[in-house]
Amino acid sequence: MRTLIACDIHGLTPAVRQLFAPLGEALTFLSPWDGEGCSYASESEAVQAFHAQDGSRRYGEKIARAVQGEAAFLVGLSVGASSLWQYLASPACAPGSEAVLYYGSRIRDHRALRPRCATELVFAAREASFDPQALAAELKAHVAACMYTPPFSRLPGAYSVTYPIVGSGMVYAGASSRGP
Repeated sequence: MRTLIACDIHGLTPAVRQLFAPLGEALTFLSPWDGEGCSYASESEAVQAFHAQDGSRRYGEKIARAVQGEAAFLVGLSVGASSLWQYLASPACAPGSEAVLYYGSRIRDHRALRPRCATELVFAAREASFDPQALAAELKAHVAACMYTPPFSRLPGAYSVTYPIVGSGMVYAGASSRGP
């Protein structure tokens, strides 16, 4: 099964490559942007441009083209997770796929969608714009939703300040085939 990584708003960076290097070289990386990295000066400018260009829908279409209807292991980071969420609920998603979505905060805008494959959601314990615990409780019948609880560490070299290290203080809010 292929592994596909849908990068965050910063695009494909050396930090993302380093983070996923232990998974081997047979990875497919996707970015919300063309090419490597991000041409915007700040994260807020990149987010604004992403949404102004209907980025979530476009990124979901890019994901569908890359997966080509085959079962895959899919990992989404932030906007990559939110775009994957929409893809996972579409007829293009192969039911044999598996997905882990990290910090897809805009999933809250599409909470009625139901993934067609095994999906785990990882949220921060706290978000300024919504209550991740309430969203996880709402979605836990359809996915294994998990959250980080403080204190947590940051990913080394990550461009975004919002990614904690996977596995540090995670609290599961639903059953999971991958859970502890």
